[in-house]
Amino acid sequence: YFDKIVTPYKPRAIFLYAGENDVVNGLTPDEVLGDMKKYMDYKTRALGNTPVYYISAKASPARLPYAQDQQKANELVQGLTREREDLTYIDVAHGVWENGKLFGKLLPVFVEDGIHLNDVGRKEWTRVTKPHVDKEAARKDACR
Repeated sequence: YFDKIVTPYKPRAIFLYAGENDVVNGLTPDEVLGDMKKYMDYKTRALGNTPVYYISAKASPARLPYAQDQQKANELVQGLTREREDLTYIDVAHGVWENGKLFGKLLPVFVEDGIHLNDVGRKEWTRVTKPHVDKEAARKDACR
């Protein structure tokens, strides 16, 4: 659906949150990476060097059994950033764990469903992502 959902808008930058639901729905970390590579190929064909910011999958209390595979998918996509200048990895995964220690104790940053972030979690997410958004917004050719 890339050509229907993304291409018509001709974005100057793309912020993409992916991987969390993919793993929960049965994809392996390698399949998540494969899908990300396909996404980047679509993006390159349609939008050239438009930068993509991959926002890492985060663990959550309701989906804790998937946390290891979600993080493995994050690491694989992070590795892809070393091959592609148009892909940046934004780490929000560490921010949901106490002291940033993966697979330790989750912080109380989730609403009752145990999946979505509460106000505290969203503030942390914003703290981590905002510098990248601001950088893109400051570009002379950025969308307004």
